[in-house]
Amino acid sequence: MNARVSVIALDKRFKKLEKELKKKILLPLEFLKLGEVEFEVYLVSRAEMRKINQEFRGKNQPTNILSFPWPREFPRVPRVPEKLGEIYLCPPVIRERKEGFEELLFHGLLHLSGFNHDIKNARMGMNKLESNFSEWLKQRS
Repeated sequence: MNARVSVIALDKRFKKLEKELKKKILLPLEFLKLGEVEFEVYLVSRAEMRKINQEFRGKNQPTNILSFPWPREFPRVPRVPEKLGEIYLCPPVIRERKEGFEELLFHGLLHLSGFNHDIKNARMGMNKLESNFSEWLKQRS
């Protein structure tokens, strides 16, 4: 697997999480068998997440995760990793909700890979994949 993943803390309080999350992203990548991909993960404060959520989703509150896929209409150059997009994580909201970073990174990668949960069938498909991933994680522990 030749994934190029950048984990960047946009808030210095989360700097210590960068290395840990770079390791944790390997499991969702392995499970999804994504191969040569490139994407960024940003760690943001509540205030920053609220601002992003307001701007892009019209919701004036922080959330745990937001994913923004790279536009698919750009041509893909052979032998260059496919650019998937960006994932924004808000550690305070994640901790408050007692969620796991691996599961959220998996959820974000599904969105970057084209999955969504806007309609019932798509939501059911995503839920099934997420459930399979959680079971897979438990078996590896």
